[in-house]
Amino acid sequence: MSWSISRLPISGFAANCYWLENGSEAWLIDPAAWPEKRPPTDAILQGIIVTHGHMDHILTADDWRDKYNVPLMIHKMDAHMLADSMANVSARFGRPLSWREPERILQSDEILQTGDGSILKIIHTPGHTSGGICILLVDETGQDQALFTGDTIFSDSVGRTDLGGSDKELVDSISKIKSLLNTNNGQMQVFPGHGPAISFADLCKSHPWLRTNSVE
Repeated sequence: MSWSISRLPISGFAANCYWLENGSEAWLIDPAAWPEKRPPTDAILQGIIVTHGHMDHILTADDWRDKYNVPLMIHKMDAHMLADSMANVSARFGRPLSWREPERILQSDEILQTGDGSILKIIHTPGHTSGGICILLVDETGQDQALFTGDTIFSDSVGRTDLGGSDKELVDSISKIKSLLNTNNGQMQVFPGHGPAISFADLCKSHPWLRTNSVE
């Protein structure tokens, strides 16, 4: 069964929060929306995946965990940011905030299995933060269906690196994303941490950091 992807409504920040489901199970990416904004569905939430540790992407993390008793997962290099108000940048807004420790630490290239045979592949893409990740959804047929890029790359720009990031690492991470392109996944949708979604082919054709003439 193919996956449906919904962007949940956000109040206060422009970050994107995504709900993925296949009819029976669901996953949440970047908990910035309140739990009551979830779609009206019987799908059972399996876990929460955080693309990086900035406050606008983890704002309601504890609310989701309290309500659904599911694990929060974050890359090992960003795990400390949940409890550190300077690192998660909430202190910069004059309201230092912290969240509980993650239930699961993600490693580079880790594979999360789903019940229908699909996978969520963790791709370490540092630059915006040290532990930034992209998440590749591959369906049960082996087809790349969606790429969630957090604040590594947007439809027309890239994430800032002045909040504990690295320009060099970001350049390397953008190259890693570009290397994912193949003749079969151009129509895969890319869902960034801010702004609109875009097809992978269009992203590679139009984005100033990815532009290529080899995309069909």
